[in-house]
Amino acid sequence: PLLKPKKVFLGKGINRSERFNLDISEDLKYIAAVVEPKPGDEGTLYADYINKDAAMKAKKARPRVAYSSDTARLAMVTRKEGDVTWVDLSDLPHIKTDRLSAIKDALSEEDKKLLPKAKDEDAARPVEITSAGFRGNHFLFTVRTRDFKDVWMVLLDMNTMEKTVVYHHYDPAWVF
Repeated sequence: PLLKPKKVFLGKGINRSERFNLDISEDLKYIAAVVEPKPGDEGTLYADYINKDAAMKAKKARPRVAYSSDTARLAMVTRKEGDVTWVDLSDLPHIKTDRLSAIKDALSEEDKKLLPKAKDEDAARPVEITSAGFRGNHFLFTVRTRDFKDVWMVLLDMNTMEKTVVYHHYDPAWVF
């Protein structure tokens, strides 16, 4: 018989303003929950036009590319017990490498003042996570940095929670 999963508390700071992508294993043992932060109000302002009174009208556009500092997270939930395990992605190869450092170093001191403040020099770059699904006791997912420089395909063993990077690609221009 199919049983309704337990209510699960994913932790402090998780709220309804965030987006969730859920995937359930074939044997109904596990639920993968990708928690995606809701886009903030970080839009760029631009001048739309000057009206007949010579006043500029400011409009808001989408945020700049790679501007978001929020990162997606992946929780693995046991359906029966409701136990939550957050998958740590901070050990992925080059996840902490600032791929834009050469560009930032070439900026003038005045332009460097306009850069967003770095939260932590040793922190992993913000990512988005896409589920590819469960197969047996494994969960396959894709991780892409929000600066669009790196992408990884990761296989998670559900028995041990060990990650295996099956593919990693870096492109100095753009990964899709």
